[in-house]
Amino acid sequence: MPVMNLKGGSSKTTSAVFLAHALYEAGYQVTLVDADPQASAIEWNEDAPAPFPFPLIPLATPRLHEQLEDHLAPGTEAVVIDTPPLSDRSAIVVSALRLATCAVIPTAPTPIEYKRLTRVRETIEQAAGFRYAAQRTMSPVPAAVLLTRVVPNTNSAAVWRAAIKEDGWWCLDAEVRRREIFSQAYGEVVTSASETSYGEAMIEILEGTSHGR
Repeated sequence: MPVMNLKGGSSKTTSAVFLAHALYEAGYQVTLVDADPQASAIEWNEDAPAPFPFPLIPLATPRLHEQLEDHLAPGTEAVVIDTPPLSDRSAIVVSALRLATCAVIPTAPTPIEYKRLTRVRETIEQAAGFRYAAQRTMSPVPAAVLLTRVVPNTNSAAVWRAAIKEDGWWCLDAEVRRREIFSQAYGEVVTSASETSYGEAMIEILEGTSHGR
């Protein structure tokens, strides 16, 4: 499950960390992969008072699709990959997509973030041609747009959600509101992630992919 977007500052790392914790709290044997050379997830884990309760692997390489399996513990059921900005390290993002069963795209409900989805789609389609070895399919990986940094009591989320769906994207019903629990989470211990909107998104993603979304 790569978490991807075109640039930094789009809640990629926050989304990856919270989704991994939500999966862990739901009982999955999860591993978080930090594939971003900036190593934000690694630094978060180092700065937190207690380490993440699941393996965290640094693997910022365009050969991620070749090397990941050798780094996973037996019994691993779910892998969340914090990818680098697509605009900087597209080769790493494509490598992650070659392995993926779903891609999550954190997107703020703004015109510029909506515009960037075009490049994201192009990359997902580009990666489709390389997926056969890992996934036995040439189809693009299912991709879920997750609206983040949503300002409460505004209609921007509804407006851009409608536009995103009209373009053919799978846009999750769950949305991550602009809250201190997320914006100030870096370096803190994450608790009860499954009870946040990331937990709702995790359930929606699992249900959608299991039904061939």
